[in-house]
Amino acid sequence: TNPVLEEGWLLMNQEIRAHEAFGQLKEALVSSPVLKNPDWSKPFIVYTDASDAALGSTLSQKDENGNEHPIYFGSRQMSNAE
Repeated sequence: TNPVLEEGWLLMNQEIRAHEAFGQLKEALVSSPVLKNPDWSKPFIVYTDASDAALGSTLSQKDENGNEHPIYFGSRQMSNAE
């Protein structure tokens, strides 16, 4: 076998896989998650994050299949005093 042809095939295969992965990433970034109404009988999941500049939070719950769905997103900038 010709090593140059094999290397070219590997590069082409990697480019195809990278292009497909980029398409999936792009789709995930532009599609917004659908907010669900809370089910008061199920436990809530809370995520928080903070930095010197901002605060963020997400409230979510798991559905019957174990998939997590957002209920609320919150964020705000910190003031200079904070």
